[in-house]
Amino acid sequence: MPKFLCAVLLALFPTMSAWAATAPLKVLIFSKTAAYRHASIPAGIGALEELGALHGWDVDATEDAAQLNDDNLMRYDVVVWLNTSGNILDARQKAAYERFQQSHKGTVAIHEAGTDTERDGWPWYRKMASVLLSDHPEIQKATVLVHDQTHPASFALPLRWEHVDEWYSFISDPRLDPDVHVLASVDEETYDPGEFAMGKGAKDHPITWYKNYDGGRYFYTSLGHTYEDYRSNRYFRGLLTGAIEWAGGRRQDHLVRDTDDGGLIFKEFDGKTPNGVWDRQGPPQPPDFTYAVKRDALEMYANTPFNQHLVREGVAIDPSRPYAVEGKFVIPKLGDDANSFCVNLNVAGPDGDVSNVNTWSLNVDIHQEGGAVIKFMGFVKGRFTEIGQVETSWGAAETEYGFRMYVNADYDGRFQSRRASMFVMKGNTQLEKLMVDYSSFPYQPDEGKPVRLGVNTHNTDWVLRDLKVYYLDVPKH
Repeated sequence: MPKFLCAVLLALFPTMSAWAATAPLKVLIFSKTAAYRHASIPAGIGALEELGALHGWDVDATEDAAQLNDDNLMRYDVVVWLNTSGNILDARQKAAYERFQQSHKGTVAIHEAGTDTERDGWPWYRKMASVLLSDHPEIQKATVLVHDQTHPASFALPLRWEHVDEWYSFISDPRLDPDVHVLASVDEETYDPGEFAMGKGAKDHPITWYKNYDGGRYFYTSLGHTYEDYRSNRYFRGLLTGAIEWAGGRRQDHLVRDTDDGGLIFKEFDGKTPNGVWDRQGPPQPPDFTYAVKRDALEMYANTPFNQHLVREGVAIDPSRPYAVEGKFVIPKLGDDANSFCVNLNVAGPDGDVSNVNTWSLNVDIHQEGGAVIKFMGFVKGRFTEIGQVETSWGAAETEYGFRMYVNADYDGRFQSRRASMFVMKGNTQLEKLMVDYSSFPYQPDEGKPVRLGVNTHNTDWVLRDLKVYYLDVPKH
């Protein structure tokens, strides 16, 4: 091969690779029906077009099975079978679709599409779908149980999720297929499955799964019956987004969190990052309340026996999403009373709004004689109340402690609505962990409002360093 041609090819290949990585995902919605027709199909098409506009996909929709031919299918990365029904493809179309899947492309099947379409006459499709629909009870509310939150489709879902849908039961368990990985099931104890219970246990009723099949990727969810699923349910729309991007090869099977870029809310007091604005949480505050915002530290000084509150202005946190707060603190010298370092979990309302009391999840009171107590607070019948505390054996002045709080998450940082999980460390050694369930004791009075982060001191000086706040539901690209 001539040297000049080698140079041209070497220069061209990186360009082609970069183009492939950034080319829009090509999605075809296929919604032909030959049996039952869901009234929500137009809403589903509209929702997928909206998601495509939001995420930069190229989206087309058709009910013409003739479009499932080799020349047309090669234009797409993913075909979404949206509530298709009955036997809808002829022999040539079936063969073309098999070649599409074998070319490392992806299929997403929604509701009736996977388990009640092409029930006979196409063994290849039945093997891809893994199971057949048996029947379903009336539409009703139930609880979805998410088993794996590392997949792109389930990354931002809560572990338990109340949802109204048409709950399919299947002739067999999809897990009999060794390639199936179940992401979610429905808890049969939370609705009436009647004669259509799956039979292996109330919480063993799979409804969403994925697999690799015949060279490509396949994703199925039995959710997606109602109009509201597509128009207003952010969890379901998020599930579809992740499923399509995974099936299109843009996301891996298992994601990790992005805590430094897309997920970062803010960080400071690390000696490198510019500080934000910290100010007193409005009047009334003690007139001699003093503090210092430094590049590598936030310092608060105990010039008064009263509680003193600071608020980080200019940043609103979505209280319905899972997020984390972490940092390091030191209490240089103990006084005679509370010796309290506190990170406020939520300060509700916009900057300057002091109508709601601070609420907190990590409140460390170090005792003069050694040890400490961690308190957690909430609103009981509308009143700000201490709802529990943990006595510790650790706690000393002039000692740096690290802390991490997961809000709306369990100990692993997995989405668990109305949970707060807390850790205290000394170096790399974990000293304490505790989880608070705020289902009965909400940690903020109005959970629909954005929140800000605050800090508090009571009768002690303290120093805060390396503060970092980030969402837990943002995957790293």
